[in-house]
Amino acid sequence: MPTEKVSNIIQTAKHLSVNAGVRFTEKRQKELELLIGSPKPLSAYELMAQLSKAFLEYIQATSMYRILDFLK
Repeated sequence: MPTEKVSNIIQTAKHLSVNAGVRFTEKRQKELELLIGSPKPLSAYELMAQLSKAFLEYIQATSMYRILDFLK
């Protein structure tokens, strides 16, 4: 996906978060970027592994599901 389109999606997500009164955290942004950039659908555990690698810390499954719920 073109970088400009990804940037537009991220900016829209940030704007919607602010309007909803919730924070668009760095982890939420990274997970959205991973979903957008993936050539195939990713499972929650695949996302968890990639997010853990990106942040150099273990991301728990409950956190992953909360982020996914936020993004829906």
